[in-house]
Amino acid sequence: MEKKSIKFGILGGILEAVYCALIALLFFGFGRVFQGTPDNQVLAPLIMLLILVISVAISGFLVFGYPAYLVYQRQFKEGIYTALLSLATLFIIFSLIVSITVLIFKW
Repeated sequence: MEKKSIKFGILGGILEAVYCALIALLFFGFGRVFQGTPDNQVLAPLIMLLILVISVAISGFLVFGYPAYLVYQRQFKEGIYTALLSLATLFIIFSLIVSITVLIFKW
């Protein structure tokens, strides 16, 4: 495999994890802003769903953008490898976060 595929696979996973953290912070902030205000019972879910839809598009680009480009260039093996490497990186980051959380909070 090319070093470029490995680099983009790992980078895609890391960028996706950072992006998820930023969106989680944004949701947390919106939850605190709209807390206890009955006027915003429709507005808050609407804003969160719109952010979710935009996030799915951005996440799809971060994880599958370069692999899709590789497949378009008829480099099927590298494209699949890059996508799987991005997903594996995300899984490793997820596992680390869960492990650290369990150790800290002793669930």
